[in-house]
Amino acid sequence: MELLRTNTKYTLALISILLISFSVRIIYFLLTDGITRSPIEDSADYHNHALNLSKEGAYYVINEFGLKVYSSRPPFLPFIISTFYMFSDDTNLLLARIFQSLVSVATIFLAYIFSRKFGLSRKFSLLVITILCFYPPSIFYSSRVLTENLAALMLISGVLSLCIYINNKNNSYLILAALFFTFLTLTRSSYLLLPFFILFSLIIRGFISKTRELSFKELIIFSLTALLLLAPWTIRNYQIHEEIMPTTSRFGLGLYITNGDLSDPEVQLGGYSRKSSLFFDRSVQLSDEVTQSDLYLQAAIKEILDNPKLFLTAAGQRFLNTFTWRPNPIARQKWITSDYIMFIIWVPILLFFLMSITKLSNIYVFLTWISLLYIAGISFFFWGITRFRYPIDPLIIIFSVSSVSNIYYRILAKIPKLSDK
Repeated sequence: MELLRTNTKYTLALISILLISFSVRIIYFLLTDGITRSPIEDSADYHNHALNLSKEGAYYVINEFGLKVYSSRPPFLPFIISTFYMFSDDTNLLLARIFQSLVSVATIFLAYIFSRKFGLSRKFSLLVITILCFYPPSIFYSSRVLTENLAALMLISGVLSLCIYINNKNNSYLILAALFFTFLTLTRSSYLLLPFFILFSLIIRGFISKTRELSFKELIIFSLTALLLLAPWTIRNYQIHEEIMPTTSRFGLGLYITNGDLSDPEVQLGGYSRKSSLFFDRSVQLSDEVTQSDLYLQAAIKEILDNPKLFLTAAGQRFLNTFTWRPNPIARQKWITSDYIMFIIWVPILLFFLMSITKLSNIYVFLTWISLLYIAGISFFFWGITRFRYPIDPLIIIFSVSSVSNIYYRILAKIPKLSDK
């Protein structure tokens, strides 16, 4: 809290921006019929999981064939919003969307703390959260029952906790880092290997620099904590499926839907397709979710190995779709208003962020780039869209503003010299 007590003026500015952020998000979902609008697609899936959990105490959904599916979605978000659904059937979606707005604001607050811990001045830290306050994707996702904002909160919390631990060696932050990265996995299953990728990168960094940021004992503590926190969900899945499943049963589907037919034009654009043969095989569709995932996985791997050139073309497009400014480049070829708006916002952010690569010796910058590389890596194998990049956007914005700050202070330092000439 020392970061908040140093200057009343800046503290009031921080509180004002957070209140404005919450107000903007509430106004947005009210203007977009957020009280009565029914959730669709992924949102509907998370909503129905939470609904069944609150009404029956069981985590599942019914698929189009009338079969119960028990492990198709990571549980963290549905478990949280299911507590709101216990209050009233009429207001459950309203409460869930208000919660999403609060999560978005909490992420903005953490971005301020992160910025200050990293070393940004109060003025530039306030600039970071002002950008996030009005950042269109953050506002948009806060009105949906989706995992994007919760994943962003868990990612920035995990990276911040690990950075603080490496700098201060306070064991509580190591535990917190493991906690947040585990919650991130239970929010978005694609992040399962991120903490271990980070630990591996820290080991390599230690060999190169001949310094150890984490000892073997600390690596064991972090890993055991993460595994223990994942254990209840993994054990639950084992009891149902008799298979070790630390995330969800959708891995095979995720790989197949984007690689099942690499010649499909939609797939070549970096999207996905449900026209592949197994989607029309009734025996596959009626099989249990573990068997189904295995069949999808085998078929996807075979298609990739049989068509490496088509895969590389699709993978490259997925990467571009993930890091583009266009919210959904696959759905439409022509630009619309949101594309122009995000071009103006995203391109300068990305360009200034890329300048931070010169600061990789700083642990905050290093862990952010490692997280970004992980997201970039998985983007090659699954359909690409900016939504899947969004959880790291707050960190990208922080270091983009950091680059602006460095340029500003360099110019400021040269002004007296210019005046002397």
